[in-house]
Amino acid sequence: MMTAMLHQEIAPGIEPIFIEWAKKDGKPIAYLETPATFPTLADAIPIPVVERTVTTLIADLTIPQKSLMAMYDAWVRRDVRAFCKTVESSPLMAVPEMRKAVLDLRNESWADGLGELMNVDRNTLVAIGALHVCLPGNALECAGIDAQMIG
Repeated sequence: MMTAMLHQEIAPGIEPIFIEWAKKDGKPIAYLETPATFPTLADAIPIPVVERTVTTLIADLTIPQKSLMAMYDAWVRRDVRAFCKTVESSPLMAVPEMRKAVLDLRNESWADGLGELMNVDRNTLVAIGALHVCLPGNALECAGIDAQMIG
């Protein structure tokens, strides 16, 4: 219902394609997080914070819609800096407890796994959602991986 109200279509994303390619080529697949992991982090968000955030977001659905569209527009233009700026100013990131659970704690929990994946003798594809690499305290920083933004 929320998706319909935000006029967004649901698509499976790139993950199923990557998995299919890896299986076809006999490549190993590993995950930094499982579906069972996220609820534990989400449970750390106090219920009053969730209620306040949801109430704020649904009070004017044009605000999250505009934020999502600005992220999308920056993404398709390949404007990484505009994307990151939009993420940083998005309504969800304005709530420290939400940001901590959705991004920061996850980035920290992925650090060791990312370091191991990047420290192998073979070419390795590591796919991480863009939100996890564009803000200070991102997954790469947490893993101690020196990376430069391009684009």
